[in-house]
Amino acid sequence: MQRRIANVDVETGEVMDGLVAFITPKRHNAFNGWLAMAQTALLQLAASDLRGTDLKVLLICLAKMDWDNGIPINQSEMSRDIGIAASHFNRSLKRLIDFGIITRRVDQGIKMYRLNPHFGWKGSAKNHRQAVTNLKLSS
Repeated sequence: MQRRIANVDVETGEVMDGLVAFITPKRHNAFNGWLAMAQTALLQLAASDLRGTDLKVLLICLAKMDWDNGIPINQSEMSRDIGIAASHFNRSLKRLIDFGIITRRVDQGIKMYRLNPHFGWKGSAKNHRQAVTNLKLSS
Protein backbone atom coordinates (compact mmCIF):
# COMPACT_ATOMS: atom_id res chain seq x y z
CA MET A 1 0.00 0.00 0.00
CA GLN A 2 1.39 3.38 -0.99
CA ARG A 3 0.66 6.33 1.26
CA ARG A 4 -0.14 9.69 -0.36
CA ILE A 5 0.32 12.90 1.58
CA ALA A 6 -1.24 16.08 0.19
CA ASN A 7 -2.60 19.46 1.17
CA VAL A 8 -6.36 19.86 1.27
CA ASP A 9 -8.32 23.11 0.97
CA VAL A 10 -10.58 22.80 4.04
CA GLU A 11 -13.30 25.01 2.50
CA THR A 12 -13.65 23.21 -0.84
CA GLY A 13 -12.17 19.78 -0.08
CA GLU A 14 -9.90 20.16 -3.11
CA VAL A 15 -6.70 18.08 -2.91
CA MET A 16 -3.83 20.30 -3.96
CA ASP A 17 -0.59 18.99 -5.42
CA GLY A 18 2.67 20.51 -4.31
CA LEU A 19 3.77 21.67 -0.93
CA VAL A 20 2.76 24.69 1.04
CA ALA A 21 5.66 25.97 3.07
CA PHE A 22 6.20 28.99 5.24
CA ILE A 23 9.79 30.18 5.15
CA THR A 24 10.73 32.78 7.70
CA PRO A 25 13.11 35.51 6.60
CA LYS A 26 16.68 35.24 7.82
CA ARG A 27 17.14 37.01 11.12
CA HIS A 28 19.77 39.72 11.21
CA ASN A 29 21.55 40.96 14.28
CA ALA A 30 23.71 43.94 15.06
CA PHE A 31 26.95 41.96 14.65
CA ASN A 32 28.81 41.99 11.34
CA GLY A 33 30.34 38.68 12.34
CA TRP A 34 30.07 36.53 15.43
CA LEU A 35 31.66 33.66 17.25
CA ALA A 36 30.66 31.68 20.31
CA MET A 37 33.23 31.26 23.09
CA ALA A 38 33.25 28.55 25.72
CA GLN A 39 33.19 30.06 29.19
CA THR A 40 35.39 27.29 30.62
CA ALA A 41 37.98 28.15 27.96
CA LEU A 42 37.82 31.81 28.96
CA LEU A 43 38.46 30.77 32.57
CA GLN A 44 41.49 28.77 31.39
CA LEU A 45 42.78 31.83 29.53
CA ALA A 46 42.26 34.08 32.54
CA ALA A 47 44.19 31.67 34.78
CA SER A 48 46.97 31.05 32.25
CA ASP A 49 50.41 32.63 32.16
CA LEU A 50 49.72 34.19 28.76
CA ARG A 51 51.10 37.70 28.51
CA GLY A 52 49.46 40.87 27.24
CA THR A 53 51.05 40.48 23.81
CA ASP A 54 49.82 36.87 23.62
CA LEU A 55 46.29 38.02 24.37
CA LYS A 56 46.54 40.83 21.77
CA VAL A 57 47.58 38.24 19.17
CA LEU A 58 44.70 35.99 20.21
CA LEU A 59 42.24 38.86 19.91
CA ILE A 60 43.35 39.79 16.39
CA CYS A 61 43.25 36.13 15.38
CA LEU A 62 39.66 35.95 16.67
CA ALA A 63 38.81 39.18 14.84
CA LYS A 64 40.18 37.82 11.52
CA MET A 65 38.74 34.31 11.94
CA ASP A 66 36.75 32.84 9.05
CA TRP A 67 33.85 30.39 9.03
CA ASP A 68 34.70 27.03 10.64
CA ASN A 69 37.50 28.68 12.67
CA GLY A 70 40.05 29.14 9.89
CA ILE A 71 42.47 31.95 10.66
CA PRO A 72 44.20 33.52 7.65
CA ILE A 73 47.41 34.73 9.26
CA ASN A 74 49.49 37.43 7.64
CA GLN A 75 52.01 38.06 10.41
CA SER A 76 53.40 41.35 9.08
CA GLU A 77 49.94 42.86 8.54
CA MET A 78 48.47 41.60 11.79
CA SER A 79 51.50 42.65 13.86
CA ARG A 80 51.31 46.12 12.31
CA ASP A 81 47.56 46.29 13.10
CA ILE A 82 48.19 45.70 16.82
CA GLY A 83 51.43 47.69 17.00
CA ILE A 84 53.98 44.97 17.76
CA ALA A 85 57.04 43.61 16.00
CA ALA A 86 56.51 40.63 13.69
CA SER A 87 58.98 38.61 15.79
CA HIS A 88 56.85 39.26 18.90
CA PHE A 89 53.72 38.26 16.96
CA ASN A 90 55.42 35.01 15.92
CA ARG A 91 56.52 34.27 19.50
CA SER A 92 53.02 34.87 20.86
CA LEU A 93 51.44 32.78 18.11
CA LYS A 94 53.75 29.91 19.06
CA ARG A 95 52.70 30.28 22.72
CA LEU A 96 49.02 30.12 21.69
CA ILE A 97 49.75 26.97 19.68
CA ASP A 98 51.69 25.43 22.58
CA PHE A 99 48.80 26.26 24.93
CA GLY A 100 46.40 24.50 22.52
CA ILE A 101 44.27 27.55 21.72
CA ILE A 102 45.37 27.75 18.09
CA THR A 103 46.02 24.63 16.03
CA ARG A 104 48.46 24.54 13.11
CA ARG A 105 48.88 22.07 10.32
CA VAL A 106 50.64 22.11 6.97
CA ASP A 107 48.57 21.06 3.95
CA GLN A 108 50.46 20.84 0.65
CA GLY A 109 53.12 23.21 1.93
CA ILE A 110 50.60 25.81 3.17
CA LYS A 111 50.40 26.60 6.88
CA MET A 112 46.81 26.43 8.11
CA TYR A 113 45.73 27.88 11.46
CA ARG A 114 42.46 27.36 13.33
CA LEU A 115 41.00 28.23 16.68
CA ASN A 116 40.68 25.04 18.71
CA PRO A 117 36.92 24.26 18.54
CA HIS A 118 36.91 23.57 22.30
CA PHE A 119 37.67 27.28 22.89
CA GLY A 120 35.14 28.79 20.52
CA TRP A 121 33.38 28.41 17.19
CA LYS A 122 32.31 30.43 14.20
CA GLY A 123 30.07 28.31 12.01
CA SER A 124 27.24 25.80 12.09
CA ALA A 125 26.58 23.50 15.04
CA LYS A 126 26.90 20.47 12.75
CA ASN A 127 30.36 21.55 11.59
CA HIS A 128 31.37 22.23 15.20
CA ARG A 129 30.49 18.69 16.23
CA GLN A 130 32.52 17.36 13.28
CA ALA A 131 35.51 19.59 14.10
CA VAL A 132 35.52 18.44 17.74
CA THR A 133 35.31 14.80 16.61
CA ASN A 134 38.16 15.28 14.12
CA LEU A 135 40.29 16.96 16.80
CA LYS A 136 39.77 14.00 19.14
CA LEU A 137 40.69 11.56 16.36
CA SER A 138 43.91 13.42 15.51
CA SER A 139 45.03 13.64 19.15
